[in-house]
Amino acid sequence: MEVVYRRFNLLRCLGEGGEGECWLAEERATGEPVVCKRLLLVSGEEADGRGAAGAQATMPMLAGMGSRMPGRARAQRFHGAEGSWSVTPYVTGLSLLQLRQALGLALGDAVVLELLWRLATQLVELHRDGVMHGDIAPGNVIIRPSGALELIDFGQSARFGEPASHWGAKEFLAPERIEGGMARPESDIYSLGCLLYWLLDHPLPEVLTARGLPVEVIHPDNKHSAAATRAELLTLARGLTGLHPSSRPTLGRLLQDLKELRLGIPAGVADNLVALVQAGLSHESGATESSAGSHRGVVLENQIAASLSKQ
Repeated sequence: MEVVYRRFNLLRCLGEGGEGECWLAEERATGEPVVCKRLLLVSGEEADGRGAAGAQATMPMLAGMGSRMPGRARAQRFHGAEGSWSVTPYVTGLSLLQLRQALGLALGDAVVLELLWRLATQLVELHRDGVMHGDIAPGNVIIRPSGALELIDFGQSARFGEPASHWGAKEFLAPERIEGGMARPESDIYSLGCLLYWLLDHPLPEVLTARGLPVEVIHPDNKHSAAATRAELLTLARGLTGLHPSSRPTLGRLLQDLKELRLGIPAGVADNLVALVQAGLSHESGATESSAGSHRGVVLENQIAASLSKQ
């Protein structure tokens, strides 16, 4: 078993991405599961601002922002004779992608509204710190067994106004991110709109380019629905995914719109969300080894593998 900096036991290589190798590991002193990423040492243009240099700049930025979002807490980096590594906590639960795969059905409109509300509320905390997540996608949103949401995979994060990469889940990437550009909150807003389309099991918008530059966003036709909440959510998704950043609503306006929509949903949706997660976890557990330790590792492996496959 390989040991990194005498602190982490590497248990299993989960794959390789644009920034390096990801490993399922455990902290030797506590036995806690963590994600260790061996960072690639590549030149600036090849790495597009990412790789070891970009990730090493991101880690202390995230580690210094407090613990309001556990996915950012205790972020660490190590650089020395054993190479460059980033270490982030493991977040227990299922990603939105895993939840859909496990249940094999589309989520109800009220549940989608609650998920979007919780995610937007958490995104406020990140933006308040002046940071763009940069890769909001189904595989990077974890639902804990309690129903709480956590954002993971901050590999594409950057402070507002600083250079951003064009890496990330392409279908969820804002048009201005195609060439990198500068980190800005509106880019996360666009990704949030794409995620809303995805949660509603609706086709995602398509960005048309000319000479490598975005010129138009083609939105799918909104299917007629008798459900008022669904129609309003589709209209909201269209507004969030405008071509130009200035055409998208602010996060504050989005929260206000969602707050008004939530007034019309029945009570008990939060309980339904918890039940969905527990059902998804039971399905995952039944499809893998029955032991809790094996289940924990398989869930984590799926989370990281989904993230790596996008890069």
